[in-house]
Amino acid sequence: MSRRESAELGNKQMAGQWERVPSVVLHEIYLLLPTADQLRASATCRHWRQVFYQSFSPSKVTLRVRAGDQNSCERSIFLASCWGNKLRHAVTEFDSAKDGVAEIVADLLLLLAEKGCQLRSIALRPSYCRLLVPHRQPTFLDRRIMEPLRSIISKSKRLELVNLGGLEDLAPYLSELLQVLAVCHGKHLRTLHANTLKAIPQVYKIYDLDPGHFSRFTALTELSLDYDYLTDKMLQTLSGQGKDLRVLNVFVHGVDEDLLPPSNQSWTAFSKQNENCELRLCLLFSCEAVEFLSSGLLQPSMPLTQLKVLFCEMISVEALHLLYDWYWSKLTSLWWIDVADENAPLDALEISFGQPHPLVMVAWRCVNLRELVVIGYDLLDDNIIAISRLRGALLKRLDIPESNIFFDEIPDGSPHDAKVKLVEEVSDSLQRKWAPLSNKDMPAALVNPSLESAIEFALACTQPH
Repeated sequence: MSRRESAELGNKQMAGQWERVPSVVLHEIYLLLPTADQLRASATCRHWRQVFYQSFSPSKVTLRVRAGDQNSCERSIFLASCWGNKLRHAVTEFDSAKDGVAEIVADLLLLLAEKGCQLRSIALRPSYCRLLVPHRQPTFLDRRIMEPLRSIISKSKRLELVNLGGLEDLAPYLSELLQVLAVCHGKHLRTLHANTLKAIPQVYKIYDLDPGHFSRFTALTELSLDYDYLTDKMLQTLSGQGKDLRVLNVFVHGVDEDLLPPSNQSWTAFSKQNENCELRLCLLFSCEAVEFLSSGLLQPSMPLTQLKVLFCEMISVEALHLLYDWYWSKLTSLWWIDVADENAPLDALEISFGQPHPLVMVAWRCVNLRELVVIGYDLLDDNIIAISRLRGALLKRLDIPESNIFFDEIPDGSPHDAKVKLVEEVSDSLQRKWAPLSNKDMPAALVNPSLESAIEFALACTQPH
């Protein structure tokens, strides 16, 4: 037998032996290889791949479940199986309104419940505010979603972050989850996102929530909560001794006439205890909430730094006045977004003749304003130029649709020349290249809206990073 034939015979004999290489030996082999070669070597067989993922597990992983993408689902299940017992941070992204996704998410949560006792953070990132549960399974949420979540919370040794993803389906269970979190992780939990978005914004149920749960969270620095639960008692609890909130995200879907808003006195006590706290207020799909801004919702002692008004179909001049009167040193970001309509009424802002535009006043008086996003309301080109000159390079974001820009006077030439001049002047003032938003630059929810696309857009805008 020649040397070549002997080598070929040896290779054939070894072909079935690669999967028998001991895990300890494989681990040492991987240590000698650069990352790219490690990945290539892990494709040798199932055994090599499993050893690689078990030996070199990261502390954080994002598990993605995409409808119609079998590979992403299988990969996420595999990663949770291999890395679950070593993970510190788990993020689950999923197409929540698609058929078949809920079952896979439930399987992932079950794997994390079985293996995730080392978790420090758990975050859900749905694409929509509701989960499409299997047909004729009324107990699916409680049995397949809530039971694993309860188990993850109770088994984890030191949870520091919990993000429920804005899922409205979890609202009935919020009080129970908070109670388990308070008992198991009251001294460790630093970030809690327990807000929701509503599939039917005008009609939703408010569940009982005892503010006392929050008294046990002594390390909490960031909290997201629906405005329906923000009472004087809740603020007093969040103002208790030892509290040091840095961020309070409040989501307003409506205004219940039976619930009294927190008083300015409560906000004063809250701000005194939480001196470095930033209040980020978001109004969603609610005209009445916009009307309530200037008649009780906004209070002078609020530490308001950000205001987002999304799809509320109206703008309040009175509220804009309060922004620069009360929060001139705090406000850093203002978003007022509706559908970008080419026929948006120019008089959407009822401004007295001869008075400065309220958005120009916000730009002038709010000395720390960094973001201004106004979509769905016409603005004169002169006002846009004034805003850019007043804020200059400090204004890092200025989003205004081209379809919402109204030119007071078009000089000799064409509308195109007027647009070019506007772009040049604003760019010079901001000291960077600027252009208005075209329809192709904007999400479909702002151009060809539906309730579902608007909710998806709002969810994307409000999800914490």
